[in-house]
Amino acid sequence: MAEEYDAVCIEMLNMQAMGRMLRFGKSVSDNSFGKFREMLSYKLKFRGKRLIQIDKWYASSQICHVCGYKNAEVKDLRIRQWQCPSCGSEQDRDINAAINIREEGKRQITTVGHTGSNACGEGVRRNSSLRVVVQSSEKQEAPAS
Repeated sequence: MAEEYDAVCIEMLNMQAMGRMLRFGKSVSDNSFGKFREMLSYKLKFRGKRLIQIDKWYASSQICHVCGYKNAEVKDLRIRQWQCPSCGSEQDRDINAAINIREEGKRQITTVGHTGSNACGEGVRRNSSLRVVVQSSEKQEAPAS
């Protein structure tokens, strides 16, 4: 991943809370996500690339990536597919979340801090070679933009 991509976007999940909430116990907390994140960060930094960490409170699976509608009914993790009440598009929970995480990461790259203001000025240039790809566990690939 560090060799192939200019930036990698990940959601900062609280694995201990997920283990308690979903009753997975140690299987979630022992999955070494923290170690993976640490190694990925090191490898990206070594190559001059970026790890963008999306806040754990960002509603990545609840926001329709087509129209931006926030569907609070999808908080229930048992809901894996849903139809947007606003635009009618069919959403797969995980693919929708991955697309939203990618878009939020791109937004963070093009803004200064978390203020939402656009970066501008001499010496500040958008990396035109930025490639971001979303992949699901089914090996489907969304088009890079």
